[in-house]
Amino acid sequence: MKNAASLLPQLLLLSGATALLLWHWTRGNRRDATDAWQAISERSFLLASFVSLFLELLLIRWISSELRIFAYLKNFVLIACFLGFGFGAYLSRRRVQMLIPVWGCLALAGVTWLARRQPVSLFNWISEVMGEFEDVTMMGKTVWLGGADHVIALALSCVAVACTFLLITLAFVPFGQIIGRYLDAASNTVRAYSLNVAASLLGIWAFTVLALFSTPPWTWFLIGLLLCLGLVGPDKRIVGLTILASIATTAFLYEPRSPSEWTIWSPYQKLRLMESRRNGAAIDYHLEVNGTWYQRALDLSDRYVAAHPDLFAGKRLQFDPYNIPFKFQPRPAQVLVVGSGMGNDVAGALRNGADHVVAVEIDPQILAAGRRLHPERPYSSPRVEAVVNDARNYFKRSTQRFDLIVFGLLDSHTLSSNFANIRLDNYVYTREAFEEAKRLLREDGLIVVKFEVQRAWLGKRMQEMLTGVFGQLPLQFKDEEGVGARASVFVAGNAERIRSALEADPELARFVKATAIAYPPGSVTIATDDWPFLYHRGRYIPRIYLIFSILLAATAVLFTGRYLGGGAGRHWHFFFLGAAFLLLEVQIVSRLALFFGTTWIVNSVVISGVLIMILLSNFVAERWTKPSYRLLYPMLLLSIGLVYVIPVERLFLESELAKGFVVGGLFCLPVFFAGLIFITGFRTMPQKDAAFGANILGAILGGFLEAVSFISGMRFLLLLAAGLYLLSAATLPHLRRTP
Repeated sequence: MKNAASLLPQLLLLSGATALLLWHWTRGNRRDATDAWQAISERSFLLASFVSLFLELLLIRWISSELRIFAYLKNFVLIACFLGFGFGAYLSRRRVQMLIPVWGCLALAGVTWLARRQPVSLFNWISEVMGEFEDVTMMGKTVWLGGADHVIALALSCVAVACTFLLITLAFVPFGQIIGRYLDAASNTVRAYSLNVAASLLGIWAFTVLALFSTPPWTWFLIGLLLCLGLVGPDKRIVGLTILASIATTAFLYEPRSPSEWTIWSPYQKLRLMESRRNGAAIDYHLEVNGTWYQRALDLSDRYVAAHPDLFAGKRLQFDPYNIPFKFQPRPAQVLVVGSGMGNDVAGALRNGADHVVAVEIDPQILAAGRRLHPERPYSSPRVEAVVNDARNYFKRSTQRFDLIVFGLLDSHTLSSNFANIRLDNYVYTREAFEEAKRLLREDGLIVVKFEVQRAWLGKRMQEMLTGVFGQLPLQFKDEEGVGARASVFVAGNAERIRSALEADPELARFVKATAIAYPPGSVTIATDDWPFLYHRGRYIPRIYLIFSILLAATAVLFTGRYLGGGAGRHWHFFFLGAAFLLLEVQIVSRLALFFGTTWIVNSVVISGVLIMILLSNFVAERWTKPSYRLLYPMLLLSIGLVYVIPVERLFLESELAKGFVVGGLFCLPVFFAGLIFITGFRTMPQKDAAFGANILGAILGGFLEAVSFISGMRFLLLLAAGLYLLSAATLPHLRRTP
């Protein structure tokens, strides 16, 4: 455990701040409920609704970038937010302590600041320790430990993760208290709930606008924490402490740009660019994503190679991963590069005589960095067409045909959404995705997939998918001595083209034979659009998910254990509605992302569409005062059934706009009926704060149940949601009309 001593101050700060805030919160909630009661104004209610969604998105985005393990497990942060918010609604009559989220954010920012000044970062160390498990692959290096060191490292990591969960949960309790109290006292429940949803929608789009302009986290925290000033009350001491904590948090998070290193926050992830110099001249640029190495902008031009023979001594540049695709398909007319990144593959295509190159990259900031910094300036060539899009979405929409399609080290370091455990590239590496890519090939076309195979079963899965699509084993090899990324290379497509290339170039044939990869025999689970978990070894829940589930469940019991046996137990109807709704939301986000692309703007639009559909159901409920559960539940289950059975990917509509409305409307239809069921019961409840809290806490169960998709596939979650909705019907006193 090298340099482990540097972890001690960070761990002590994190655990000490958590213990202090937990003690302060517990002490503050011992007061009598009647002494703490205070009416909530509509302005405070709207502000709390806005800020809670803004901070939720902020923490999910920021923590998943700094604590890299959460880049692959985002919905655990979401569940922690729900836990605090739902529990706060139960405690709506207790004293609201708005300083707790402010101090919690300050503590997390302080640990981050301290980590940047230590040899080992606590957050990076946790991610590396947790990334050791064999049954799931997470990009980046891991800390390979054994024996007692491994047990100690895992235990300390669990402590740090548990503290992080506790801080997030505590931060959202006050918002749940404010919103629960207002909903309970509101004379018009439907209007109050509609205002809550509308303010939440504004919170989503406020953060979306900040993401659009690639603003850094210190601006997010400054905005979010200063908005809390409107909720802390008139006490000048508390107002002053909030301002000081906000400024301190901003100072901790501010990262000044140096001439050789700087950070950019794209809409997807944290990018860190580093300049490599030799004799005072810039050599190339390295790119880190969420704290781990990702790409390097290489200059492999003839001029540069001739000028720096010492850098390339003994290297077989003609067989480098950026050049070798063109040994199989010389001077192609049309090339498609998906995951073009900073431009190495695009530069390789231009060097090897490609007439036209379509470069698809999902992250606009990585593409912009490539335009500015790549030494060969590939994106400035008139032969290059750059497209900011999801690779899978491009496959679906393109009508162009290509001689060569290159998958350019398109490996993900983040999830596509806050609601589903699906990485940005999960839908790019499925059987259906390769079939769509094959459709874009000309008759003698080839596909070259370059991929960092960290586990043998992962390479075997890639081999089996390509074999199934093309009907023959792909060529597969890996050169450990390459200049660029040491990726495994898979070549598939026209068999005659591959055979003739090997016959025409004996040196190429010898190279392929010498570097060939042979995976052990045996079967692997094929990644499909229904089971898109490329990085999971098989159809079971990985150990890392089980560990995090236990930690978060323990946090939930700590907060809600004694309440679930009391008043909370009387609201199972709303609890099951919340659980079912989250699973429904997971399906909507993942399926529509597959249909429209897993881009950040699509996710924002989809979540906004869900909230707008809830507002529509509230609008109908205002005018339909006596809806029948006997009508609403069959309509809900029917709409879920339609989403389950209709193959939306095959809908034949000429207009993409019309197709979008039809598909979006179909997927959001269950949300409309679910919203009507919720508001029908909610507006007649005597304890609306407790019912609202039960609904949010039920979403936690839905978040845990999402892991079932690792076993069953994604579509099964719809059936699971339908079962939970049936449980919500069964826990009604009786199926009745609303009075």
